[in-house]
Amino acid sequence: MCDESHDFVMNLAVNTLQNVMQNPNNTEALTVLKILMKIFYNLNYQDLHPKFEDNLNTWMSVLKQTMSLPSTNEKIMFKTKGSALQSILLYSNKYKEDIQDLIQDFCQQIWQLCSTATDDPEEDDIVLNCLKFFKSLMLWPDMKGFFESHLKELFGNLILPNIGITRASV
Repeated sequence: MCDESHDFVMNLAVNTLQNVMQNPNNTEALTVLKILMKIFYNLNYQDLHPKFEDNLNTWMSVLKQTMSLPSTNEKIMFKTKGSALQSILLYSNKYKEDIQDLIQDFCQQIWQLCSTATDDPEEDDIVLNCLKFFKSLMLWPDMKGFFESHLKELFGNLILPNIGITRASV
């Protein structure tokens, strides 16, 4: 399936992202981009197909640009970034050697996403994926500086305030 559909999906993702970058409030384009991020995740979940490996720079650029989109009041923007985050988390866990050079950039973007989360229960899964991403990097020696500079913020602004049981959890 990937052989036949990869190029179409990649071109659609690149073009949709360009559309969103020109008009970040276009909820239809954001919805399409979110779906494309989920398709990308699902096509890469089982194994890294050679088509994706050959076009890894393009896909990582799409993920990076998606994470860099300006934050708007639209929940769909946060959810679109959350869908991109799922793929970044997948790659950091399963294909570490393929994206090792890009991890620092993703860390800043994921930190920003995590920092802008609200207490809306709909955002819990995205915040949890942010934390899973950072957890997966804790033992990477080249990430020591990032964690040293953000450790106080991580605990003080994210973990400690969110410890507890909410009505949604019960």
